[in-house]
Amino acid sequence: MKNNWPSVLFAMARGLVLSIGNLSTQYAWAYVGLLVTEVICASMVVVIEDKENGASAQDATGAEARTAKYIVELEGRRSVKVFGSSTLKGLGLVLFAGVCLSLFSSTLNLGTNDQWHTLKDGVPHLVAYTTFFYLSISCFVIGIGLNILFLYLPMTGVPKSSLKAYLNDWKGR
Repeated sequence: MKNNWPSVLFAMARGLVLSIGNLSTQYAWAYVGLLVTEVICASMVVVIEDKENGASAQDATGAEARTAKYIVELEGRRSVKVFGSSTLKGLGLVLFAGVCLSLFSSTLNLGTNDQWHTLKDGVPHLVAYTTFFYLSISCFVIGIGLNILFLYLPMTGVPKSSLKAYLNDWKGR
């Protein structure tokens, strides 16, 4: 592992962009809604990844009508809605999430294939399972850190909490 640090760091960067991208989409839902968030974010991922991979955009005409109906139903039931909120802030979060999530597969390729030639000659590439291990560690550490941060500094006007209050608040959850 001593000589594989560039690949390990790419694998951990993959966990970082996945965690931050997912968190951004969750906050964006509160600002602009599920439909806008998912459509824009998913479209950005497809377009950016296609450009990175040199492929053309895939045909999306096979989407089923049930999917749109389901998203509209979820939109009506979502629990966190930030009324009078900044749509611009929500769209900014969506765009940021799209960029983060589009980097997800690129960092896998860099971690396993070393396309940027960051490893010294003769150093073996990481296998996919090893990159997933480092991805998981990265996601775990970032997830704990962000959850603790947002307990004490919530973003959407929710009252502050504490780790003690979080651990004591079960109420069927």
